[in-house]
Amino acid sequence: GDFATVVLHGATVPVEQSGAFGYACSYAYNPPKQVPAIIFQGMASPLMNPMHAFQVEDEFIILNDYLDKGIRDLPAVKDKRIDTVPDTETYGYTKYSLVGQNNKVFLERYMINRLNHAWSGGDGKFKYNDPKGPSATELMIKFFKRFGL
Repeated sequence: GDFATVVLHGATVPVEQSGAFGYACSYAYNPPKQVPAIIFQGMASPLMNPMHAFQVEDEFIILNDYLDKGIRDLPAVKDKRIDTVPDTETYGYTKYSLVGQNNKVFLERYMINRLNHAWSGGDGKFKYNDPKGPSATELMIKFFKRFGL
């Protein structure tokens, strides 16, 4: 589909195909057994449909399932945790954490209430930044440090 259709309604390529394609692209590079991901979605964005966050999550689940043995054989997700954080000095959000077969969180998805189409916790002097947060930058650093990145 065209750009506007994709932005408003989600990708047109099925997530199963995207996840498999991601694995095929990584195969020649001795891929790791797990690829972590963190996703942020502003729930008040008039532009980006929350469907994108769900599609990216599903693609990473499929990719991670392929990474252990090269086939879709068992769910990459062993458990899911849901944490709801109310509005305080930052926007409230719901965090979904996916736990892999190794009992470690490999994906976090933040659905941030009232965040528009902006970088969460960014410098308000710049366009498309919302200083109220939570700070996506801090959350990303904390998340990826667990993987030695």
